[in-house]
Amino acid sequence: MTEYDLAQRERLRQTLLAYMKEHKIGVPRLAARIKETVHRNPEIPVKTLQRFMKGEVRTIDMHVGFVAQFVEKVSEDDATPRLGFALIAFYSYKDKTDWSCTFVAAESEPSAPEPAEVYQSKVEIVLDQGTWRIKEVSSGHESGGIYDGALTSTGTTLVVVMKDRLSGLPRMMTVSRRPHGGYEGVSTAAYVPRIARGKIAPLTIQMRSARIALK
Repeated sequence: MTEYDLAQRERLRQTLLAYMKEHKIGVPRLAARIKETVHRNPEIPVKTLQRFMKGEVRTIDMHVGFVAQFVEKVSEDDATPRLGFALIAFYSYKDKTDWSCTFVAAESEPSAPEPAEVYQSKVEIVLDQGTWRIKEVSSGHESGGIYDGALTSTGTTLVVVMKDRLSGLPRMMTVSRRPHGGYEGVSTAAYVPRIARGKIAPLTIQMRSARIALK
């Protein structure tokens, strides 16, 4: 039987709390959904699940295992929430800020003496299953496309991890809040360059880094 440490239990608890909030259900209905979803329809007593949700006592690993299977089932088709929880766990910062919004992101060459925009995009942030999902739709650059990923924060710094929806190549942002408003920092992305007439150079991947501002 798998043993679950405190960090794993807390992650599962936070995921269930987010699921309950998103679906507007209470613990009794959550227990029923766990039974309906998990293999062999195991039953977790409502009181046991309530105590687990409150973190009052150490729930036995068997019942925690049912919870883990449920969480895996409801998120197996979409890895973004899991990425979000991994980022939260790694940076260990419990930020209560509501990040739901839309930014305009503007990149400029890091070596330029004066910022000159070479890349612009729209960044949308929404709350999804207890984590911050982010979608970036870019324009104005040869590697433009759509990126999906997750966001977390540590202090006044935002950390964003994404991938290109088509190629799967990575893109990351690290930005900090500025006194004058907005966020500024750096971005890094891998991309497949295009050659003449819009053709893609075979087996070639390049990297770019830039200063970035979210407004």
